[in-house]
Amino acid sequence: MPAPRVESVPLTAVLFKLGVDQPAPQPDPLGLVWIEYAPDLSIAELWDRGRGV
Repeated sequence: MPAPRVESVPLTAVLFKLGVDQPAPQPDPLGLVWIEYAPDLSIAELWDRGRGV
């Protein structure tokens, strides 16, 4: 049996490099208190740090 045909599809990728968590510079226009990443954060805490809006 021949291998299935795989079609070429354009792919866009974005890579974000996060640093060690640290206090956000104040005053922060988005109201952020902390920025960057810490491995022990919950999904909600990560969302708050990276929401950007």
